[in-house]
Amino acid sequence: MKIQLRTFGVVSDHLKDTTIEIAPNATIRDLRHVVLQRYPELSQQYFRMAIGTRMAEDDSELMNGDEVSLMPPFAGG
Repeated sequence: MKIQLRTFGVVSDHLKDTTIEIAPNATIRDLRHVVLQRYPELSQQYFRMAIGTRMAEDDSELMNGDEVSLMPPFAGG
């Protein structure tokens, strides 16, 4: 299935917005594994993932066409 990745902050320095293919019934944990295999330089970066507008946990299931954001820690007001 196809997942649209959106990147922010330092994650964008290593990976630009892209579409990635992943196996059906994949979870966020599976997606993180695929991303880190393809972009090993990201293994040194801490980032969370969100599906659409909701923060995702490792066992969150993905659906074809989901938009997943890769976000480093941030602060603001």
